[in-house]
Amino acid sequence: MGLLSLGTPMTWEDAKKKSDFVHGHGITQFLNVWDKVSKTKKDSEGLLWGDEIEYSIVNIDKYNKVARLSLNAAEALSNLQEDELLKENYQASWKPEYAKYMIEGTPGLPYGSKLVDLLKVEKNMNLRRQLIREKLGDNDIVVSITAFPTLGAPDFLYPNYYRPNPDPKLISLSPELFKNIDDTKYREQFSLEEILNNMKPSCSQSLFIPDQAITDHARFPTLTANIRKRRGSKVAINLPIYRDHLTPTPFREPVPESIASFVDYFANQNDKNRSSDDATNFSPINSSASEGSDNESIYCHSLNEPIPEILKNHHQHKKNLTLPEVIEPAKEDHVYLDCMCFGMGCSCLQVTFQASDIQEARFIYDALAPVTPILLALSAGAPAYKGYLVDTDCRWNVISGSVDDRNPIERGLREAKPGETKENGEPFIKINKSRYDSIDSYLSVGPDYTSDEPQPCQGHCYYKEKYNDIDLVYDKDIYHNLVQHGIDELLARHIAHLFIRDPLVIFNELLIQDDLNSTDHFENIQSTNWQTLRFKLPPPNTDIGWRIEFRSMEVQLTDFANAAFSIFLLLLTRTIKNLNLNFYIPISKIDENMQVAQVRDALRTKKFWFRRNVLPLKEGEEEDDTCELMTLDQIINGFTDEKGTFPGLLFLVCEYLSKSKIEKDILDQLNRYTTFISKRASGELVTDAVWIREFITHHKDYKHDSKIHPTIVYDLMNILEGVNQRRPEDLINIVNTVGVDGIFSKEEKEKYINEIKSKLEQPQKGREETIINNSIKKRVFKSLNNYYSKKVKCEAEEEEKEEKEKQKESNTMEAASTSSSPELQKPTIEPEDIKLFR
Repeated sequence: MGLLSLGTPMTWEDAKKKSDFVHGHGITQFLNVWDKVSKTKKDSEGLLWGDEIEYSIVNIDKYNKVARLSLNAAEALSNLQEDELLKENYQASWKPEYAKYMIEGTPGLPYGSKLVDLLKVEKNMNLRRQLIREKLGDNDIVVSITAFPTLGAPDFLYPNYYRPNPDPKLISLSPELFKNIDDTKYREQFSLEEILNNMKPSCSQSLFIPDQAITDHARFPTLTANIRKRRGSKVAINLPIYRDHLTPTPFREPVPESIASFVDYFANQNDKNRSSDDATNFSPINSSASEGSDNESIYCHSLNEPIPEILKNHHQHKKNLTLPEVIEPAKEDHVYLDCMCFGMGCSCLQVTFQASDIQEARFIYDALAPVTPILLALSAGAPAYKGYLVDTDCRWNVISGSVDDRNPIERGLREAKPGETKENGEPFIKINKSRYDSIDSYLSVGPDYTSDEPQPCQGHCYYKEKYNDIDLVYDKDIYHNLVQHGIDELLARHIAHLFIRDPLVIFNELLIQDDLNSTDHFENIQSTNWQTLRFKLPPPNTDIGWRIEFRSMEVQLTDFANAAFSIFLLLLTRTIKNLNLNFYIPISKIDENMQVAQVRDALRTKKFWFRRNVLPLKEGEEEDDTCELMTLDQIINGFTDEKGTFPGLLFLVCEYLSKSKIEKDILDQLNRYTTFISKRASGELVTDAVWIREFITHHKDYKHDSKIHPTIVYDLMNILEGVNQRRPEDLINIVNTVGVDGIFSKEEKEKYINEIKSKLEQPQKGREETIINNSIKKRVFKSLNNYYSKKVKCEAEEEEKEEKEKQKESNTMEAASTSSSPELQKPTIEPEDIKLFR
């Protein structure tokens, strides 16, 4: 997770005074690297890539049938890092993540560029999970799940004696309730130990998650505290409750244990001097929360709302107050999340690719931008938070809200007051998004910097100014500095846009750096712009080169599925380059897709904007750059309608592979992954989010009230552990989300054929009502094997055919030029079985 430096972090009061210093030196460091590497070019045949998986460690209490997130992960991580340091040829690398129950794992060395190297991915993921398991105690297991269903619920953490510890004077209590607080009476209600505990500083001030859940590395608690302090209030995310037939109407969360005792006491005090009008004018130190949460996200609650009537009427006293009645940001019919851990404590799958030069990196960056919401929806895995089912399926808006450090002016909630400026006297300006969100602009291919004088783009020049159709906020001074240094306008705006953010963590010991040999100040800003894609600067004094990090995917429950998404994405980047594809759509459409992707079961119920004509133009052909609403099935697998045929991303991948020299056994193994992606996109296989939701709603202990009983999570974790231990009964349980070929060998399929058939034939809840029915759609992609049936031959057959070709007369040479040899075949973007619509 970003830059992990060691040292003593500054408080926010000190750090904000150094913002300009970090900005200035960060840009200097960028320019120093730019001067060294902007003209370099790597061999395109040797480009490396890698994946990153975030694991969660779970403690299994067999006696009480409870599964809790385990802080024992910290010790396991330490042991893993020791092995990485001391053992030769170690095949994994480990780093801490935000939460202490998490472990970040990557391959020990990047994967190679050959197609056969793709077969190492799942094996390495298997190995990583095995290495973690070897370091765990008897009652701990390792899982790869996006959001632990009871994170933030009572008793979610092991050891379970940790409790949230907010300062009652800093939490966002309703003003009317807050006015009841009397320090003398407060002290009478609590022991000295409890008072001292409440005096301890808490970085998050969460009502639900204790600071002990945050990794000890100074970066993480400092990030948490400084986001809250810069924002002027705690973060606030409200997720709509999943409404089942016994879910209360309205749904209101109970007051959490962390504040229940003093809320009950203070809510029943008589203050005869109060008037109901006082509440509207009340502005204690914590009332900044009333300007706090953004009202732009469809999942976030605006805090500019009237105080609940029950608290306005001071003469009415009610016992058993609910959370929305007590905490201003909390909203009825929603699940309220109040700290960074609810977002950064989720897990994801990320993939990073090398590019041969800066132009190729920019081309791939732009091409992958429209794909980010598509793979977010395909990989959806987060249907539950804090012990409740919610009506969304992804983590993205949760994590976006959890690190949103914009103050009320920057969120557009109010105008700046006189004298309310940044430390340097500059005014605060409205910023459209959190620093964790989708990208805000395309880069275009840009000029060719490899020559002495930058030359205009020669290839892949698909970018048009109209595609960057949202207002981009950027630092004008930094932009002009970059342009004067010879950097083109689009890249300069991108960097200047990143630098509108303040550095959140500054270490005293690292403030003064060697700008010629360090990029720490640049990475301080870059690594806390958590966007769907990251355009990565080459590290100084290395030959690593330019890279693109793909960041939108949710982690999958199985190594097979994680490998499938990683491999598909790698193949897609190769296809984009090889076939010179054009995926440009307006940035605003990508933003719209990002919100749609998070809707419950979006894969089977929603449509997404995607470009209809993605192939390079033929000579004399006019461009049609329209985009259309398509289902994920259509985008991935292709379709035919009255306009013609859209090939689908998998078909294009096959076209790329048809030009590659690939052996049949490698093809067969890759077919497992591409078939999985195809079936997932078609809805034949459901997302992890749908599978988890259906597991919960069909569990014997579920009461159809949207609440998740601890035994349900216990059984879910045991099944996931059984899947990774390859217990047949658990493998059968998960077949609806990963498929038969994804988890069973040929022998296992034959052995358990009846059980598998029975599982697959079970009706899926709501499937008949929710799947989009497109009668004119035609499935194009079937499998790699089917596609290759007319195109790929064994090498021996090819050699024999070539011998025969040599003996033919000259009039047969034209036929020979269309030989099915993958090595010799030129792009045949119109194969026999389908004519692509242009």
